[in-house]
Amino acid sequence: MSLPLNVIPVFYGRVANKRLKFDLPEDFTKYVHSLDGRRVEITIMACRRPRSLEQNKYFHSVVLPCFSEFTGNENYEMKLILKELLDVESTSALSREEMTDVIERCHRLAASIGLLIPDARSVRLR
Repeated sequence: MSLPLNVIPVFYGRVANKRLKFDLPEDFTKYVHSLDGRRVEITIMACRRPRSLEQNKYFHSVVLPCFSEFTGNENYEMKLILKELLDVESTSALSREEMTDVIERCHRLAASIGLLIPDARSVRLR
């Protein structure tokens, strides 16, 4: 496996019975062979599930517009304000669990100022 120097492959798998099993073991083996004789760095961590498209759509189509209408701010301004209030750098880097937390915190913030945001289960998005 030959990759440009600035590209670092990521290999996925699972640990079963205390053994690491790769999803694509042949690709992993080829890459390891391409590094023969070199020092390497190995990092293994649990996979993060990135925020879902549904969460993203709900946040941008319901949460932000509700706050924007209530405050008179544009959606992009409201997103910056909420990110600062909630101490979030980037919603795109969040896991599903972290995005759920942000949405729940938005609901609590909204309630504290008298704004009701429809629950995600009570709306249908296109």
